[in-house]
Amino acid sequence: PPLDEPVAATSLGYVSGDLCLDLAYDEDSAAEVDFNVVMTGSDQFVEIQGTAEGRTFDRDQFDGLLDLAKTGIESMLEAQNKALADHA
Repeated sequence: PPLDEPVAATSLGYVSGDLCLDLAYDEDSAAEVDFNVVMTGSDQFVEIQGTAEGRTFDRDQFDGLLDLAKTGIESMLEAQNKALADHA
């Protein structure tokens, strides 16, 4: 069934040891670990896709990735809602 709520996606990963959100192409291509996360407005996951490109990662780092993805996606969903409200 089609989704009946907002959806947003982001990329993130570890670049030079730092956890980064919304990776630009140069960051994505240099990332040691990179993920794409898609979530709904009710905090449900649509997709989680990740790869250890240059090093492995542990469960705490994975949890940190998901927490940062959620924060970024919540920000995008707020912006989407504001844009829709401004044009309603």
